Amino acid sequence: MHPIEAQVAEYFSKGKRARPALTLAMVLDTAGERILLGLKKRKLGAGYYNGFGGVVEVGESVEDAAKRELFEESGLTYQTGHYSGLLEIVYKDWNERIFIYIFTVTATTGEPIETEEMTPAWFPLTAIPYPQMWPDDHFWLPLLLVGQEFHVRCTYEKGLFETPQLCLISSHAPVLPAVSP
Repeated sequence: MHPIEAQVAEYFSKGKRARPALTLAMVLDTAGERILLGLKKRKLGAGYYNGFGGVVEVGESVEDAAKRELFEESGLTYQTGHYSGLLEIVYKDWNERIFIYIFTVTATTGEPIETEEMTPAWFPLTAIPYPQMWPDDHFWLPLLLVGQEFHVRCTYEKGLFETPQLCLISSHAPVLPAVSP
């Protein structure tokens, strides 16, 4: 078992269910050189662009969670994709650690639709709206766009949208857990 998997399992074993493991689907149209992002309409991150994702449910694989969340938030069905990397967020003042398993989705069926949570929009790869995205996105998204696997750990002292105090970047992605406990 990879150390990251052990940390996620330990988190679940302590009964913490807030956000122990999340998944994120980043939809790329490589032929059109564009990326589909969703403008978050409510809750945490409202007003910011992001990929499509959410909580990994008990007994669900992280890839199945990515497929489910993509459909729920955009109306698209994940057809082809792959695991790209792990984003580990540490909030020191909350004593909180969040694991986000990120997938690159290269083929979908359906058309993007606005949902209660997100308004999807295509952006050219040369015009990604980083100022309207989470502050750590500019560390890992360029790696995803060039096909590089990654493990990025960002530490925040306090606050959700501040600049991370420290980001460590590794050029390998940890092994995926089979399912969440």
